[in-house]
Amino acid sequence: MNINQIVRIGSYLLMAIGAIMLVMVFMNGEQAVGPFLSFGNALTIITVIVAVVFSFLNIFKNAKQARNTLIGLGVLVVVMLLAYSISSGADFESFKGFEVTEGKSKMVSAGLNTFYIFFFLAVGSVLFAEIGKIFK
Repeated sequence: MNINQIVRIGSYLLMAIGAIMLVMVFMNGEQAVGPFLSFGNALTIITVIVAVVFSFLNIFKNAKQARNTLIGLGVLVVVMLLAYSISSGADFESFKGFEVTEGKSKMVSAGLNTFYIFFFLAVGSVLFAEIGKIFK
């Protein structure tokens, strides 16, 4: 048995368990929702772990690919640190009815700033490529 067959059998088994639990939710109502959600959370965690492990295994099979990937991750970390450093989080007091702290507000601001930076980089690169085609 190779790894593909094991993964295929495992995925079919997990699908069958999920289908059985879904039928239980339809038959029993709200009391079966808790285990169904716990199963979904467990599958999500398993999926993330498997995706990260296999991504790292595939990255380091090829040294050039690993180098390019690590450069990309480095750029991502630098942009995120830049976005966090320019975030203030000072507007947390305007959300009185919610449990918003200054730290949470700063993290949200950092996420938005990261989005803005990558958006403008993407638009700029598209414009640069299109303008470059005009002058060729």
